[in-house]
Amino acid sequence: MPAALGDKAAAKRLAEQAIGRDPSHLQARYLKGMLELESGDAAAAVEVLKKAVEAYPKEWRPRYSLAMAYKRLGDDAQAAEHLKLVEEVRELRDRFTKLHNQALKDTDNADLRFQLGVAAQQLDKPLLAISWFQAALALQPDHQPAQKALRESRAPANP
Repeated sequence: MPAALGDKAAAKRLAEQAIGRDPSHLQARYLKGMLELESGDAAAAVEVLKKAVEAYPKEWRPRYSLAMAYKRLGDDAQAAEHLKLVEEVRELRDRFTKLHNQALKDTDNADLRFQLGVAAQQLDKPLLAISWFQAALALQPDHQPAQKALRESRAPANP
């Protein structure tokens, strides 16, 4: 990665190329936003990072960087709002990790796998959620909440 090697201009150019191909590319937007922030252009960083956060609201790194950009602009209210959301996402991720660690030990617990599916949904990871609901049903085929969650997760967005 050119930025890691000190060539920030090349890194910015590559990030812009990636964004040109895929406007919602998370890593490219995050990198470009960080480069803008490092260069002292907090306003440009806000514009780039806002788009990353809009596309990926449950990713904490771009949101944290957005908060720092707002802080540099003197917008403490926006910074505080985004820092609060960062903490909420971190708590969700921590909960998912704890549940996952429990599931590794308690291999026959369908309820635990259902809870992992719910946590994955809350983290905007629908495919991961589906796999956990399926895991719950593999252990307990009549698990009603997992059946319902799986049906709803497979339902078309616009019926």
